Amino acid sequence: MDYESWNEAIVAHFFAPSMAQTPVYLSVDDDTLRVIAEEQGWSAATAVDDFQAAVRSVVHGPRPFVNPLQDAVRWRSRGSRGTPPFAAVLGATVLAASRMGPREGGGRGAYSYYWPLRQVLDLSGAGTVPSYGDVVPMLWEYLQEWLEAAGGAFGLPTARTRPNMENIGWSLSQAVLRGADRGRLAVFFRAIGAHPHEDIDGMELLLRLREWCKTAGRGGRLAEVAANAEAEWLLADMLHAELLRFDGTARDERGRLCLRVALTSQAGGEPFGLAVQVPPGAALPDVSAWGWQPQAGQWNWLPASWLLGPGLDVDRVVGPLRLLLPSRDCYLFRINDFLGAWASVDDAEAGVEHRILVRTHLADEVPAAAAATDGEAVLARRAVVPQGWVAFARFVPQRSASLPPPLAVLSPRAGRLATLQGGLRVHAHEPVYLTDGPPDVVVPAGGDAKVTVAGEEHLVDPTIEVALQLSGLELPAAAHEITVGPRKMTIRLVDRLRETAPRPMMGHAVHVTATGHGWLDPLPVDLREAASCPARWWSGAAAMSIHDLGETDPVQRALLRVGGEVHVLGSSARRECARIYPAAPRWLEDLGLPPSDVDLEPALVGVPFPVEWVVTVLARSRRVQWVGGARPAPGPAPTRAPDVLTRVRWRQLVTDEQRPATFPAGPDEEARWRAYVDGGL
Repeated sequence: MDYESWNEAIVAHFFAPSMAQTPVYLSVDDDTLRVIAEEQGWSAATAVDDFQAAVRSVVHGPRPFVNPLQDAVRWRSRGSRGTPPFAAVLGATVLAASRMGPREGGGRGAYSYYWPLRQVLDLSGAGTVPSYGDVVPMLWEYLQEWLEAAGGAFGLPTARTRPNMENIGWSLSQAVLRGADRGRLAVFFRAIGAHPHEDIDGMELLLRLREWCKTAGRGGRLAEVAANAEAEWLLADMLHAELLRFDGTARDERGRLCLRVALTSQAGGEPFGLAVQVPPGAALPDVSAWGWQPQAGQWNWLPASWLLGPGLDVDRVVGPLRLLLPSRDCYLFRINDFLGAWASVDDAEAGVEHRILVRTHLADEVPAAAAATDGEAVLARRAVVPQGWVAFARFVPQRSASLPPPLAVLSPRAGRLATLQGGLRVHAHEPVYLTDGPPDVVVPAGGDAKVTVAGEEHLVDPTIEVALQLSGLELPAAAHEITVGPRKMTIRLVDRLRETAPRPMMGHAVHVTATGHGWLDPLPVDLREAASCPARWWSGAAAMSIHDLGETDPVQRALLRVGGEVHVLGSSARRECARIYPAAPRWLEDLGLPPSDVDLEPALVGVPFPVEWVVTVLARSRRVQWVGGARPAPGPAPTRAPDVLTRVRWRQLVTDEQRPATFPAGPDEEARWRAYVDGGL
């Protein structure tokens, strides 16, 4: 392929519309060139040589970069319309940076940039390439201008340099991280408790990245880059910039949304599963063609067929999504009532029970590591685990400890920044709490921690306690700044929560289908402005009824608390049961409230029997609710279609002695449940 073809292909790959408003890196390396060739229908086997030959056709002579500069000047004189003609040339400079490393012979310049650059361009000699310093930094600035002029439609510029590397720093800044690495940064930021758009020193983040890579035995290229002293200033700058842009999600080099995956377990062993947490407000594309459609603001189960087993790296592309779970030698599980199962976590929580799954060669070290945290890990002999793994149960750490990787995950607050925990939070996206329920400030592990709250200093010894309880400070209703080491956080305390509404009651416009079912519009409207359409009053509660003002037969709506595996039961005589996958109603997000509830009726579409009971299976209990009369209705699309289960599963659901039944509606509903169960046994 000629130079123009490669230049167009480079731009199409890196600066695609899918990268809009996303930091974009021109991270060209040998593997990426093969991928680009496959995208274009070219030979991947010869892609690297073909690309280099194409670039050499325009970068040559005693001043090799003068020709690309002349092309760039003509392009700018025409208003910078169309594809930047120098993108492939800049890609070649990044390709050289990706090949930097010690070379044979050592000595001065052994770790050189210009040596691999001369190889890429087939230039003889040694040292600086003539015209490089005059031209290449200028071409990077032209690329920045083009991206900025497009308003971020093709991505946000990221190339940068430093005073001691004015010329080559631009290209080096693009070679440090690659697509999969940047996808894992979101996992890293969440693991250390960093907040979106937070301003934290880059070197502080780099030190924590190095510890994070060690903590769970994470290997691979990201760990190698983090440990590379030659590139540490570049990586530190990138980490700082990436966190400033971080919105709770991350995207790879193709604009795919990267999501964190957790390994799940029913009892610390088999059967294992996979689940992914999607941040509130995330714009999720339609991936139903892959047999799965996640919902924002909640945990979502992945298809069982996607599970490869513990110890294997999960890096799965699902259309415009990328699902990531780094491989580990030690998994730490904590009860996740949103899933009704034990789910893997990045570090321990003091005073909370955990389960441990480790490779056999680490098993002998677990009891001592647990004891260092003032906890105990008991061998789980009944847990069914894969060959080469050992399970431990009843691990309740009490304090932080210095543990070697990969067992450092067993220490509370391992590698994390100070963060907020608990409290009566009343806003889904902002740190707003009731004054009667402020959060605790959990301090980092290691050394005394000085916590400054509203200008007053407090000392916390992490070896004795892991948190400063703000509830004991009697803070007034106001905004309060909290500083712990490099971290600054602001919370707002309010005396009461008031939903923003024009009147004490709210109205929603209602659509009525041919079958007579009604459902709510996603946005609330003032009833005084809704005279032209029918409306129903509503009020929020654990179970919701929506009463039509003009009809005698109200349309029922039931809200279920988020969490666990949701099952519906029909006739006890026929032992009918199915698992359903309800989704949160849109109006919760519209009001800025956490998605703490899900709609029942839309998830009943496809259930082949009249529903009488909902049984939500949690990790340690069952939540049982009578919903007789509930019927399928339109509304928020469930995450997947119902699964009709066997009569054997019905019996397991009603007789599960390991998970005692709880009845939110009280003893009368418990008596009705007993009668229902007796009718089927």
